[in-house]
Amino acid sequence: MLAVLILLALQYFLGIYVSAYLVAPGVGIFTAHYAVGLLLVGLGLVILVVSALTRSIPAIATSAMALIFISLAGQAGRLFAFYGQDPLYSVVMALGFLLAFASYFSEMLVVRSMISKTSAQPSKASKAP
Repeated sequence: MLAVLILLALQYFLGIYVSAYLVAPGVGIFTAHYAVGLLLVGLGLVILVVSALTRSIPAIATSAMALIFISLAGQAGRLFAFYGQDPLYSVVMALGFLLAFASYFSEMLVVRSMISKTSAQPSKASKAP
């Protein structure tokens, strides 16, 4: 989960550079920004599937929200790059990042709570009859 948060931060800084200097699609930094975005979507899908396997409603909800926010930011980025550099698209990208980051941070806390609850329960093997 921490790796996704670091990738989101990297994506944010690449996005600032691309937006500030209006880097054209196909240029190296733009391509890196696009590739990290695709990686984030792929990781988001994996995290959602793993969360679903745990059957934890909070984990599923936070991972689903994060994936939605990443997708929203990506859609705004596509519109920004190919249909005009409207500042509204930049705002939507930034909000998508912030909400995805908050969602994954929340999920990290949920997973941590699940782990501590699991480790706090005595195992069946350790109970003496």
